[in-house]
Amino acid sequence: MNPICAACGKGHEAGARYCEHCGASLQPALQVCPRCASPNDSDARFCKGCGASLGTAQAQPAVVATAPAHSATPPPLATPQSFAGLYHFVRSHVLIVNSLVGFASTTVALLDFLSPRLWILPRVIYGTTALLACVLLATAMVPGLDRWLLGRLFRSADPRHPLWRRGGWQFTLLLLALVTGFGFESVAKARQGGVIASSIPALRGWQARLLSIDANLHVVNAGVAAANTKLDRIEADVDPANPADRCADLPCAIDGGASAKAVSELFARGQSLPANPALAASLLWEAAATPNPDQAKVVDLLLQHGADAQAALFPILEDARLVTIAGQRNSQAIYDKAELSASMLPGTFAAYSDRALVTWDTVASCLADGAARGPTLIQAAALLGNATLVAHLLREGIRFPAKPLLCSWSGGLGSHAEVWVHFDAATGQVARIDGSAYVAPPMRGLVLPGSAPAAPAPGFAVQGPANRRQ
Repeated sequence: MNPICAACGKGHEAGARYCEHCGASLQPALQVCPRCASPNDSDARFCKGCGASLGTAQAQPAVVATAPAHSATPPPLATPQSFAGLYHFVRSHVLIVNSLVGFASTTVALLDFLSPRLWILPRVIYGTTALLACVLLATAMVPGLDRWLLGRLFRSADPRHPLWRRGGWQFTLLLLALVTGFGFESVAKARQGGVIASSIPALRGWQARLLSIDANLHVVNAGVAAANTKLDRIEADVDPANPADRCADLPCAIDGGASAKAVSELFARGQSLPANPALAASLLWEAAATPNPDQAKVVDLLLQHGADAQAALFPILEDARLVTIAGQRNSQAIYDKAELSASMLPGTFAAYSDRALVTWDTVASCLADGAARGPTLIQAAALLGNATLVAHLLREGIRFPAKPLLCSWSGGLGSHAEVWVHFDAATGQVARIDGSAYVAPPMRGLVLPGSAPAAPAPGFAVQGPANRRQ
């Protein structure tokens, strides 16, 4: 048979010794001492808790034997004493009770010790505990409120005994009442450091030192933040390592190799690209030809602010140091092909092999005078051998034009050549250079000393001044 609790009428599994709902003993036919409410064996004559005589209790035990499990209605129960449930709850749940008491005591002590700094948090916690304690007290003072609460919260509409008589409920109320009482006393003495610190002078000193450490940390953090702000201001006022970052306009900054941050700040201050497309293309070429760790970012900034990646450039250089090894190799190959095709005499161009800047500018002028009206940004970067910039432009979706670059070359009296430069769209390098020679009609395109140049014949290209042999 499954035992039924005599205090609350709840059924339990066989072998249970205490009620899991109210903590009352489930042993059959136990005598309850009328003085201390201690349970005793049915044949005991004196209470083992207080020694009182149990002669009257033997005739009518306080606890009735368990009823059969199949009984529809529990037998009538004797009303337990007010705090018997609390005693049995504490005795049956020692670990839980000790844990709750220890947690509550530690929390209240810490809040009391740190109350000058955490004055809002204690008020919230203690106000909540006071509200819960009032709810529990209301269940004892208002008849039927406990049944209503159980029906709302636990779907139990017919408790066997009043809720306020149950051990767990009484323990909770007692704990909340103690926490609330001590807590509000601590809040009242917050200006003196709380109950503990105000009562023990030695702890008051420790509390002051502990709180001063926290205050000092705030002061140190504020000082560090102010120092960092001053350092940032000083760093901004001191001249940067790159002189070009001090330029007040775009041409100066880009020609000097300014950083992307400096160029971006110039745009933010109202600088803009020139309205003339040729001047804007010239700035784009300067950015592509000037060595700069932020070269790709600077080029991106110019493109974002209106520069045309497909505009024809005039890739002339004024500093031999800007002609890279790959650029020398490409310009020399074009120069050699043009001279060979125009003069039919190999070796006449050898005198120019050690003149890297002259060779580059001559070829650049020739390409700028071609039918394509000059190389685009990605073609100029490929000619210069700037593989990093070419790869960046390809990732940004900028492609090589379908037509190769054309150079119309004048090699001497009546000798001309056309040179085509092809690029590998995948690698961004010069793939091959093709050339063919033709002879112009006599006196066409020839410039005599002291005379104006004659008009070119239809269908023939005339080189610019930089293309004429030195």
